[in-house]
Amino acid sequence: MKKFQKKLIPIRNLANGDQQNIEVLTLKGQEGGPKVHIQASVHGAEIQGNAVIYELLKILKERDFKGEFVLIPCANPIGINTKSGTTTQGRFNPVTGDNWNRNYVDLSGLSLEETNFDVQKFVDDMIKKNINHDLIKDHFKTFIKNAYDFYWGNFLKRKGPSDNKFLNITLQKLATQADIVLDLHTGPKATRYLYAGEFEKSSAKHFLTPFSLIIPNKFAGAMDEATFMPWLTLEKEFQKRGQSHSFGFESYTLELGSEETINEQEAKKDAARIVNYLNFKDLSLSDPPAPENPTQHYCLLKDYKTIYSPKAGLVEFLKSPGEGFQKGDVLASFLNLRGIDSLEKIKKAKTSLVAEEDGFVITHSTTSVIHEGMELFQVLTNPKPY
Repeated sequence: MKKFQKKLIPIRNLANGDQQNIEVLTLKGQEGGPKVHIQASVHGAEIQGNAVIYELLKILKERDFKGEFVLIPCANPIGINTKSGTTTQGRFNPVTGDNWNRNYVDLSGLSLEETNFDVQKFVDDMIKKNINHDLIKDHFKTFIKNAYDFYWGNFLKRKGPSDNKFLNITLQKLATQADIVLDLHTGPKATRYLYAGEFEKSSAKHFLTPFSLIIPNKFAGAMDEATFMPWLTLEKEFQKRGQSHSFGFESYTLELGSEETINEQEAKKDAARIVNYLNFKDLSLSDPPAPENPTQHYCLLKDYKTIYSPKAGLVEFLKSPGEGFQKGDVLASFLNLRGIDSLEKIKKAKTSLVAEEDGFVITHSTTSVIHEGMELFQVLTNPKPY
């Protein structure tokens, strides 16, 4: 069986002198194949990814494969340890209010003074020195890492340490040697789905997830976008000089069901889907587990819609995550007993939310105690079959 290396990366020193760390596991196969970075639980309550990494470790240690894995089961110890009663309040920094998955850095979108990330100069140097395709890729990985170091040094000088920013930059630096980055999340009450850039649409179907959201090739603060934007910028700079390079870098956010819970049997299925994609990307894993092959749908991000509650009350959700609906279907019913004093008002105490168009439920709120204007559902509309 293969051995993996373990390394502790310090994240934050606490007031009592204790140190919070993330544990990084590295597992190497045969030469060749992709370098894969997989992290889980950046949002503290989203823990199914830990069970999936556990299943992946069992698969990888017993089989031959090509490539290398960097696995970070609990990527945010601050978030997963932030509790309020029995609930994990790990989506936002409890001090600053910042979303842990919206504080990454797009090197290609910042100034040279901040990052020293001059892709134009890098491309000119590669062309001038006649560097071959594979070496360009290796040089660029180092170039990205150096830019993160430069950015963090400047950030410290300007603003001082920030636990959000330090965690995010640390994770980005750990991913600089990767060819593939998978950020494992969950929804509130949710089905399986993923976010894929427009350039990744054809590859994304190999995850065999029931639903895919195709996002623009732009940065909106998340890890997947932060890691793919420099590579897209590099390819565009080569195109401007009449050269075509496709470096094959891909990154995704995988949503693995509902928060605050793990499920071993579902984790086995999740791991099999990930392996199916990685074998498509030349992992060459021997005797891979057989994944399920569901009907797959996708939509553009503009067609992924949030339904905010039009009223307050106690809500019964009548459509489950993953379930389809048609225009006119009842999605939820509301019960509000405030102010009833007649049979007519008792009848009006229960009302319904009706779908305005066809689609699929992707997520709904974890609570049935709903105020007016709260996020109620997220739905995939204008669905297209893969």
